Amino acid sequence: TRVLGFGDEVQRRVLAGTSVLSSDRFHTHYEAAATVRAMVSRSMEGVLGSAGDRVDALLVPTCVSFPPAVYPGSDGGGVVEVDATQAFANDLMTVPVSLGGFPSVSIPASHEAGKSREPIGMQLVGGRGAEDSLLKLAEVLS
Repeated sequence: TRVLGFGDEVQRRVLAGTSVLSSDRFHTHYEAAATVRAMVSRSMEGVLGSAGDRVDALLVPTCVSFPPAVYPGSDGGGVVEVDATQAFANDLMTVPVSLGGFPSVSIPASHEAGKSREPIGMQLVGGRGAEDSLLKLAEVLS
């Protein structure tokens, strides 16, 4: 079937996207989304633009929480338990970058919590057309 291989969160997002793009809702949602996209893009361009007084890259968390635990599954694969609300909240750091059309790359990092080190991801965001320099910086930092 079509849902084979897709987790619950992916299925929820596909259904939501299908609903938003239905003919009776298209204009209302699409036009509002296009307006928000333009605002996000202008805001990020103000920080990551090409003028000399702007920054070359931003270093921000990829997610707002630590990654979910992975448990061994009965089929030998991993089972990840993700709360739908938390999964949606974790998009907070990546959606504006995607909406604005800016290149980004997530690099591994860790957070020291007591005696253990928790894995986290950091995201480098660059100006439009800065993919090469962004990847070089990611290589240096990872």
